[in-house]
Amino acid sequence: GVSMAINTVEAYLDIPIDYYVKMNMEGFQDIVNAVGGVTVDNDMDLAYKGFNFKKGTIDLNGKEALIYSRIRKEDPRGDYGRQMRQRQVIQAVMKKGSSLSTLTNYDDIFKALGKNVETNLTFNEM
Repeated sequence: GVSMAINTVEAYLDIPIDYYVKMNMEGFQDIVNAVGGVTVDNDMDLAYKGFNFKKGTIDLNGKEALIYSRIRKEDPRGDYGRQMRQRQVIQAVMKKGSSLSTLTNYDDIFKALGKNVETNLTFNEM
C-alpha cells in the first residue's frame, strides 16, 4: 500500500517523504471536469488512442486530459514527456480550482476529491 511505496521511495532516493496524494483515474477525470476543463500548452503534435492533440494551446475535458497525460511511447521523450504533461494538467487544475469563478463548483470538486483521492495532507496544508 501507500506505506510501502513511501518507504521504497525514501530508501531509493534517500529523502524523507512527508506527504502523499493518491488518486485513481476516474478521480483524475472527475476533477478536471469539476473545474470546467483545463487549458495547457502542448509542445508537439501527439496522437494516442484516437485522440489528436495539436501543438499549441489546447483545451481539455476530463477524458482528454487523462489521455493526454498518459501518452508515453508516442513521445520521443518517453516517461519524461509524460511526466511533463501530467504536471501541466495538475498545475492547470490547481490554477483553475483556486480561481474565484470555480468557487461555484466547489461541491463538485469536493465530491470528486472525496471519492477518488487519498492523502495525508490536512486542508490547511493544501
